[in-house]
Amino acid sequence: AVDAQQAMRHARAIYAAALALCAMVLLAACALAVAGTMADRLGHDELRMGLLKALGADEGMLLGDYLQIAAILGSIGALPGVLLGWVVSGLLNRLAPVQTPYLLFTPRLGAVVFFFVALVAMCAAIAPVSRAVRQDGTWALYYSSLAKPGASASLEASSPTLGHVTSGGSER
Repeated sequence: AVDAQQAMRHARAIYAAALALCAMVLLAACALAVAGTMADRLGHDELRMGLLKALGADEGMLLGDYLQIAAILGSIGALPGVLLGWVVSGLLNRLAPVQTPYLLFTPRLGAVVFFFVALVAMCAAIAPVSRAVRQDGTWALYYSSLAKPGASASLEASSPTLGHVTSGGSER
């Protein structure tokens, strides 16, 4: 009976270690996905960021805006993950033999996981966002106009006010 209890404790320790390892791998994947998404988003928003900086927006405001976007991305990913974890733990508890200890998925644990994933998403976005925010606004405007041929034409076509004014300032 002592060997069976020791084997059960050993199995639980291995199970807990495997769950912790899976959680760390998934959090790292979440962080990389958010960092990649934010880097791509910042690449598309160079012109917007340059215009905002030229209009007087400070780096803190821009950093806050993009970290808020990262928190929303993390929350969007965390909500289905927490709900799926709750469903899976409930199913495993129903399918387990009678003497098996339950997988406890409490509302507190769900909330902690949810906010931790959102926090990891924000932390993963700090590096690309702070790098993009520290760029000179004039350089960002100049580079974005050079990098995309026809960018000014697409800007004029997408803007209701710029579409009626030529580069010389007169109406068409």
